[in-house]
Order: sequence, then structure tokens, then C-alpha cells
Amino acid sequence: MIILHHNKNKITTIESTLSINFSNEINNNVIDVFLTVSKQYKDEIIVWCHEELKNNLNKELIEKYFHHYKMMISFSPSDNNFLDKRI
Repeated sequence: MIILHHNKNKITTIESTLSINFSNEINNNVIDVFLTVSKQYKDEIIVWCHEELKNNLNKELIEKYFHHYKMMISFSPSDNNFLDKRI
């Protein structure tokens, strides 16, 4: 699993179960890093999480619910959904 922590626009930290140095990605655009990481690590679960919520992220449940790699799960603590309901 690779977790991209961000502050809305930029990556602030990256956690990983892999032994990979992601330091070059810090302060880069969230979307750019997400696309780069997802292309390089196709068999990994990739999570993005606002840095203020990282202590609330339940990594064990994420691994449990991702029983295959063709899923996207979204959670928002606000009333505004990141993904439109029509999807």
C-alpha cells in the first residue's frame, strides 16, 4: 500500500509498505504524483488522504475492503462528495 498525504494541492508525505524512497515526490502536484505512482506500482493499493486526517485513516480496513485492484473507494468527512453520485 502507498499512501499519499497532501494539503489539497501538494504531496506532503508518502507512506509505503514497500522499501522505496519517494522523497522526490514531496511538494509535487497531487494528481501528477498519483498518476506516476499508479503507473509504476499497478499492483499496489494507492490511497490519498489529506494530511489533517492521516491519524484517522484505518489502513487495516482499507486492505480488507480492497479484495481486488479494480476498485475505487471514496470517503469525505464533509457533506460534499469528491465523486459525483452519478458515478
